[in-house]
Amino acid sequence: MVWTLLFATILSYQLIYLVLFRGSNSLGKVVYVTVSLPYLILGILLLTSVFREGAIKGISFMVLPKFSGPKAWYNIIKDPSVWVQAFVQIIYSSGVGAGPLVMFASHRDESEPIRSSSFWIPVINSGTSLFAGFTIFSFIGHIAHKLDQPIEDIVEQGFSLAFVAYPGMLSLMPWPNVFSVLFFVMMVTVGIDSIFSFADYLIQGVLDWFPEILDRMRKEIYIMGMMSIFFFLNLPFILEGGFHTFDLFNNYSANTNLLIVLTMEVLILGRGFGIDKLEQLLRIKTCENMPGWIKFLLKWITPLVLIAVTMLSLWSEILSDYLSYDDGTLTKKGWM
Repeated sequence: MVWTLLFATILSYQLIYLVLFRGSNSLGKVVYVTVSLPYLILGILLLTSVFREGAIKGISFMVLPKFSGPKAWYNIIKDPSVWVQAFVQIIYSSGVGAGPLVMFASHRDESEPIRSSSFWIPVINSGTSLFAGFTIFSFIGHIAHKLDQPIEDIVEQGFSLAFVAYPGMLSLMPWPNVFSVLFFVMMVTVGIDSIFSFADYLIQGVLDWFPEILDRMRKEIYIMGMMSIFFFLNLPFILEGGFHTFDLFNNYSANTNLLIVLTMEVLILGRGFGIDKLEQLLRIKTCENMPGWIKFLLKWITPLVLIAVTMLSLWSEILSDYLSYDDGTLTKKGWM
């Protein structure tokens, strides 16, 4: 057991409990801070790094594909991992394949228009990703210039990017302590904000299935019990070998399964329930019409694209040698 991580985990779940037991109204007030603060910190980091030497080189590395060799465009397009990772990133960050977004939508007024929200949520989500990308790659470009190394040697991904590469980069910046504090405050707020949504979704979901729970105990006791379950489920990640458990869980918990869930949702709505019935409900509840091009996408294009990407993702997992295991052992354990 890593005792420092245990202490931090206990502190995090206590903070989350104090917010959740007061209900959605309290959560909404906290989210104003946890959502706004990362934008503020990202803005400060962007303004600090974008005017430094090498920043433009880093941004160019992000937005311009690297073409080398014959048929470069074809080699990029045919690579299934590029498409799968792009789809998974959008699905995971926007939350369309998970339950919290649906739960939060249930709190809106029935007559409140949803077309504008349906448009702006993906726009803001993708805009935030680009905003963070410009911040990160301008920063990486400056560090690559300062170290006189190619950007390819600086860029990392996953767990190592946030907790190994960035701290090392931040130490090379002026006022490193200030930027380190800002960066990790942003990481904490983003992490807690994600836990808020999923914890509240699971807590409310159990109550929807078993409303009699609140007849037998007070709500704060019930939420404390649920948070205790979440805490104990989290313990394998903070053991001595917890990094490998976390890496395995991280790779398989938000990948092909999200694509499968979203594909089923689209097929059930578009082909099972029916686009015409969905538009009729939309007209009754919000007095809005569904544009023809959206109906065409939901009925034909979106399901076909999702099915194709899901099949590519499954094929990539079958052929992958994740963590140097080439016998399928990790894939089997990950799916379990």
